[in-house]
Parts: sequence; C-alpha cells; structure tokens
Amino acid sequence: FQQVFDLTRLVQTNISSALAEPIIKRAGKNVNHWFHPRTREPRECIDVQTGKKTFYTPEGLFLHLERDELTVPWWKDEDYYIGDLTSRVRTIRIYNMLIE
Repeated sequence: FQQVFDLTRLVQTNISSALAEPIIKRAGKNVNHWFHPRTREPRECIDVQTGKKTFYTPEGLFLHLERDELTVPWWKDEDYYIGDLTSRVRTIRIYNMLIE
C-alpha cells in the first residue's frame, strides 16, 4: 500500500522502547515489505523452532505489533497518515538567486 505516514510523535513518545528502533532505522524509507499486500497487516510466518505463527520482522519487532483490541495500530491510524507515494517522480533544481 502506497501510503506515507509521519511517525514522529509515535517515536517520540516511545523513544526508550526497543520496538521503536526498526521504525527509526527505516525513517524516510519504504516499509511495504513489512506488510502483506492484500490484507495490509504485518506479514506472518511459522517459527521453525516452535511451529507457531509469528510476525515476519527481519528488522526486529516494531511498535503496535502486540496490542489490545482498543489500540489502533499506526498503519491504520489516520492521524499518522499524511499522503500517498507519488507514481511519477520529478527531479527539481533549486537555485539561490541571491548568490548567483
């Protein structure tokens, strides 16, 4: 899903949590690979040691994976949503006319 989220407030309130680390590490980058393309939920896999279903998080567990029913996860919270990724990237150049 081609959405852009601003997670600054979320990270600031959870800065001491190890669960914020993957989000901080991937700041400004695409994390679509964390989510299933159809369900838009975090990817899951079977743990080979326990045989139980678990989240597939190669970069580590992140905020809101383990939650109660009352907590809206950040990937579904409209307060963090700021827009969509562009399908056509445009290169721009900015000139300082005062210097040139």
